[in-house]
Amino acid sequence: MKKLSALSLCAFMGAALVLSCEPVEGENEDVSGGSVSASVSEISVPEEGLVETLVVEAPEGLEISTKVESTAKTWISVSPAEGNQFEITVARNEATKSRKAKVFFSAPACASAIVVVSQAAAAQEKHLSVSTTSISATHHGGTLSFNVDAYPQPSFEIAEGSEWISALSFSDGVCSFDVAAWDSQEYGQVRTGVINVVPVNGEPVSVSVTQSSSEFVRRSLVTKFTGTWCGYCPFMSFAIEEAMEKNSRIVPMYVYDDLGGDDSLAKVFGISGFPTGLVDFRGLFSNGNQSATVACIEGLVQESSESYPSATSFEAGVKVDGSTLTVDVSVLSVVSEPAMKLAVVLVENGIVKDQKFNGNASDYPEIDFNNYVHDHVVRVSPTGCTGESFPVEAGKISSKSYSVELEQSWDASKLEAIIFTLRPFPASPVQAVSRAKYTNKAGAYVDNVVSVKAGESVSYDFQ
Repeated sequence: MKKLSALSLCAFMGAALVLSCEPVEGENEDVSGGSVSASVSEISVPEEGLVETLVVEAPEGLEISTKVESTAKTWISVSPAEGNQFEITVARNEATKSRKAKVFFSAPACASAIVVVSQAAAAQEKHLSVSTTSISATHHGGTLSFNVDAYPQPSFEIAEGSEWISALSFSDGVCSFDVAAWDSQEYGQVRTGVINVVPVNGEPVSVSVTQSSSEFVRRSLVTKFTGTWCGYCPFMSFAIEEAMEKNSRIVPMYVYDDLGGDDSLAKVFGISGFPTGLVDFRGLFSNGNQSATVACIEGLVQESSESYPSATSFEAGVKVDGSTLTVDVSVLSVVSEPAMKLAVVLVENGIVKDQKFNGNASDYPEIDFNNYVHDHVVRVSPTGCTGESFPVEAGKISSKSYSVELEQSWDASKLEAIIFTLRPFPASPVQAVSRAKYTNKAGAYVDNVVSVKAGESVSYDFQ
């Protein structure tokens, strides 16, 4: 065996000594070359993270190097600062478990300084959701809001070009903001602003705020489920007619189960008792005394007007050519809504047929129940009575035409088209009318409605 000389042995030992001074995770051995020291040996970090500045010293003339435990390199970073200072940056902990790691400060032939970084767990999993991504404002402006469910708390910013939105605030999960009044002299103008909800880490969620220079006239669709055999159904008709006399913005539509028309809506809403009334596909009502029924209808219509202002308006015409009826529809919207639907329902007026009546006919001498005139009778719907997909964009007009082949028994001169848009319910729908039974079985409510008689047309209707 070859022997090592004394000089070789000393050189080998010296090399071993130098190698032993390199930072080793979990060790902090004292060596003759001196040592590296840090101003703290442990840092406690909250879940949101922090930047901590340390003073690190080494023997004069030696350069200090840093190393982070391999398992912590994604959430701890170290960078030199002024003089002999270093910054330790700890990212937010988004996990519901605490974590710990070591940071090593070393110099040649010196013992390393070890700083233990301990970080608290997140109180809950990171998440962000908003109650809506599209809000419409009237030309009057005012304070609006939307709900935000998020952890950790996000920040909010008004996008460039949205200077008419101001006073942004967030408290108890509600983001509130002010919209300035818009006194444009031009009808139908639309402007859109954006509020960005910015999470601590991740992509922002944008909420669009659309304001029209004038409000659309908001009409309500009142549907009655009925039959000629139903002796109590005329009483509901009397109530609806009285409500219409008080409010010209009610559009009636009657679904009969025995006059050969499309009665599919009864199945959609699970109607089992006649008569049953329905306002804007969201509030059901039943027969009571006439004044109570009228009050319920008025309450639901008012609720629609105040809590569900229309985002759409119509320009439409109905033409009859031989046995073909054509409905041309254009929709102007002040919101972008990819889930909007459009429905076109053909109804007929003036159908004469016996009507059972469980009241005293002598109290209504002007009505012949043996030759009762049935109006607003649903015949057919080219879109289906709950509508078809009709995405809309803010400030833009979307158009479509529909054709219906008329049956010989229908009187073309007495036909009219009921045209309405359906919009998804908000996260927290308003339901404040005590006698009403609320429903969302159609998955959407009537945003606006208009009726157009055969041979006539209507234009966008602004307040």
